[in-house]
Amino acid sequence: MGLMDFLRRVPKTPPPSNMAMAMVMLEPGETFRPGDLAAHARERWPEAPALGGITGDGDTATGLDTSDKVLMMHMPMPIPPPSLEGPIALAWHWRGAREEVARHRSHIVATISSDSASPFALRTLHTKLLASILATHPSIGVYVGDATLIRRASHVLKDADEMTSRPPLFSWISVCPVAMPSRKATAYTKGLTWFGLRELEVRECSMPFKELVGRLADTASYQVRHNLQIAHGHTVGDSATERIPVTHERSMFVPRMPVARIAFP
Repeated sequence: MGLMDFLRRVPKTPPPSNMAMAMVMLEPGETFRPGDLAAHARERWPEAPALGGITGDGDTATGLDTSDKVLMMHMPMPIPPPSLEGPIALAWHWRGAREEVARHRSHIVATISSDSASPFALRTLHTKLLASILATHPSIGVYVGDATLIRRASHVLKDADEMTSRPPLFSWISVCPVAMPSRKATAYTKGLTWFGLRELEVRECSMPFKELVGRLADTASYQVRHNLQIAHGHTVGDSATERIPVTHERSMFVPRMPVARIAFP
């Protein structure tokens, strides 16, 4: 197969997004209080004036700073169940997710857009926004549609608190397990496409699933922090001597999804 044939067969990755969005599932009976949110943000995130300057009335709130634009809407209804079915099925990290998520009766749609921020900086700012919402509004969890992800509220808060030492990756992407007849660990990511990167995919490797999740997280964290796509034919490894080949392919599990397949043994 020639180079042009290869390029025609492998789909391109879309460019990174300039808007981050998630939905916060509120505890029953909770109301939207943008003033409380803004007060928390001013104290917790003084470096993010777009959050501390949030104002609102009724079910809508906004914030603005240079190129960062915040928009939030309180929706007095649950997130449509079909939207949550896939993320619930993939929520291996949240025991009882289906029952917990079913309790919510309203949600907050939280978005931030920017004309100049890098994907990493924009997603970091968005996580700070989510943390301020969760800290001031008792909540069940967060739904991130572009990552097919639901995450327990307490875990998002913990991820935000640890952002100075590591990216809150598991609040940004999901690692989706696939059951194979061989019972060997197999998984792909969802959410890296938002950063303009290929999703990662591993097929039937011998390591335990928990270890595979860690290896994928390490690789993804490095990529999003440095805005770096692992090239076709390059390698990854935990040491100077480990060289695991990477190839650009179509996903075996999600139609037409471009992936960087890591050939862990």
